[in-house]
Amino acid sequence: LHSSTLFAALTLSAAGYDVDVFLFGVAEVVPTSLLEGVRGVSVHCLDSPLSKSLSSKTISMDQASHGSGRHFFTTFGEKVLRESRRNLNRILTFLRFLIGSDRGLLPAQVLKRTFAMLQAHQPKVLIGIDKGGLAWAGAMASRLRRPLIYSSLELYTRDHWFYAGSYTQKRLKLAEEQYHRRCWATIVQDELRGKALLADNRVQSEMRMLYVPVCRL
Repeated sequence: LHSSTLFAALTLSAAGYDVDVFLFGVAEVVPTSLLEGVRGVSVHCLDSPLSKSLSSKTISMDQASHGSGRHFFTTFGEKVLRESRRNLNRILTFLRFLIGSDRGLLPAQVLKRTFAMLQAHQPKVLIGIDKGGLAWAGAMASRLRRPLIYSSLELYTRDHWFYAGSYTQKRLKLAEEQYHRRCWATIVQDELRGKALLADNRVQSEMRMLYVPVCRL
């Protein structure tokens, strides 16, 4: 979570706008408590805590002689199942990359909850922060038929090592390019970065550009 995201929310609120901040899978280096009590700002954290079910088992003496064997087969079966799921996910990720689909980049439940909240709030515009945020906001903007704005903080072009080994990261880059072309405007730090971003995402130069330095001044 970048501080500029929070300060942007504060600035928009001070200008009289209502702001909903949606977070998922974010390392909260900058505390969202900075937005607590601010008029017109709501923070929605969609991370679901991992539920761990702990159960105690009592094994009788009669069961003990067979317990180790059952444990071996259960453990072996679980390992095979986990590996099968990983392989299936790799195949699905590769196929989705080939067809240019952004499905699975975000959990379906997160998208469902986000859509329900946005339907209730009826936002005027959606702003996606960096690639993951753009894929998230873009999916919602398409469903709600709302304008989309891309706020780019980190500039990773397609030849960056970040995209070298993982098809998931390549899909994220592809989603960035696809949704960026649908955007009403782009927020970036300066003109040089803006030109590099538009060229890398193959976005037409007619795109509206808003230059906002990453600082509070």
